[in-house]
Amino acid sequence: MHDTLFNIERSILSSFIFSYNTFVNCFLFLKKETFSHPPHQGVFLAMVKLEDKGFPIDEEFIKKEILDKDFLATPNYIPPKKEEIEGTLIEILSANPITNVKHYCLELQKEHIKRETKLLTLKLQNNDISIVQFKNALEKIENLYKKEESESQTFSIDYSRIPQFLGDVIKDLMAVNNYPPSMVLSTVLTSMAGLI
Repeated sequence: MHDTLFNIERSILSSFIFSYNTFVNCFLFLKKETFSHPPHQGVFLAMVKLEDKGFPIDEEFIKKEILDKDFLATPNYIPPKKEEIEGTLIEILSANPITNVKHYCLELQKEHIKRETKLLTLKLQNNDISIVQFKNALEKIENLYKKEESESQTFSIDYSRIPQFLGDVIKDLMAVNNYPPSMVLSTVLTSMAGLI
């Protein structure tokens, strides 16, 4: 699973570099810690900081941001070596960008929660924390991404405003794939673009 997770992280970051719209639509679903590989955490954090500053999100700006002294002073950030940054960026740029990035972001969220839960369990096993601390921390872990989930589920489709056939197709796809309405609608409309 680790290799798969590593590849998903690379592909998400690659998608962000090659598509600014993808980054803007998905980066709020992630946190630095969502990425398991520390250099990927640094690249993602650099992307977010570049977005905040209004700079382009590309290889050169990411590299400059990661090596910036203010960036290196970021709390809870262990800076990689310069060679590691360059190697990581080459790996990310050579990874294939993916479609449906949000789905992969949700997978990373699940894996992050599993990692944090496992770490917390080990702390309890080693008597580093009490049961009360464990329970409180576990509740925080389980709620790490609740806000993003509730926001993503607020989208709904007004079926009265679209043809019945199209509405039926959307409902069927949602039932079969268990995808959110926005994703199904986007897929259907993109597929129909050539027909219109």
